[in-house]
Amino acid sequence: MYHIPKLYSAILFVLVMLLAGACSSRSVKRVCIRGTCIRAEVADTQEARIRGLMFRKGMEEDKGMLFVFDTEAPYAFWMKNMHFPLDILWIDHNKKIVHVYQNALPCKDVCKNLAPSQPAQFVLEVPAGFVAQHEVATGERVDF
Repeated sequence: MYHIPKLYSAILFVLVMLLAGACSSRSVKRVCIRGTCIRAEVADTQEARIRGLMFRKGMEEDKGMLFVFDTEAPYAFWMKNMHFPLDILWIDHNKKIVHVYQNALPCKDVCKNLAPSQPAQFVLEVPAGFVAQHEVATGERVDF
């Protein structure tokens, strides 16, 4: 029986995830906060949520990623395998912003979990600086 060393298994897993991400056709939603709109890729499967924006080199100002969960919970995020900072907004089932984390920086070895103060059903990742530039705050409604 052929045995694949752990390192090769890990590399194979990363390659499969990269190919799956490249081959998948994620839907895109228009997400608006007080008239400022972006085009957000929708991550509504376990695989898409795990991958998120990892390994990408950057993201345009008017783009983002919307994570969609079946139920509300205090979903924690981290910045592992990221190459650029993000602003992260947690949004409840009523589409109100319940928590904001600005300028989440990529991590190298030890990655801290970024968790909201309240449960959320959606999480929106946008380029760092978006929240400050558009004066986004908790309690605001998000339309999508």
